Amino acid sequence: MSVLSDITTLHFINNTNHFIEVRFNGEQNASLHVTHTCKNVITQADSSPYAMLMALLFGTETKLVHVNLPIKHKSTLKIKCRANLFFEVTPKIPNTTEITTGSFELKNEYQNNELEIHFQESAGVGYTEDGDIAINANVPVARDLLINTKIQMNAVDLNIDTEPAFCKMKLK
Repeated sequence: MSVLSDITTLHFINNTNHFIEVRFNGEQNASLHVTHTCKNVITQADSSPYAMLMALLFGTETKLVHVNLPIKHKSTLKIKCRANLFFEVTPKIPNTTEITTGSFELKNEYQNNELEIHFQESAGVGYTEDGDIAINANVPVARDLLINTKIQMNAVDLNIDTEPAFCKMKLK
């Protein structure tokens, strides 16, 4: 098999008004080869001359990838990995509490394609200063926020189970 085959192109698209961090790795500590041109992608790479040459040819070899997605931003990277990929999605919002990381698994049956991973926000219940649910005339001081993940291939939604990221965000 060619070294250039088995490449998965991932487009991370942040449609929210919040900064998001995405971390992913291969199952059972599998190696990933990553190529990108974004300054928002962080890999833990070997800095030896041999590793640098291999990175130019085949991509940076790493075990874990961090993708920092600013507001309304898109980052693209290409990966080569033969294992299932596990993703964690975390909103990075000041003045939040009860942060729960979202997650999903990208099985290798979806790899070797071009995929779009969209992040969208949904506002939830509002809360008063006492922590009660704000109803009627009460003005909320905090609100639940969900960051939902939608994965598409060729503009068609894939049926992949995702757990949304969650936090309680203080309002101004």
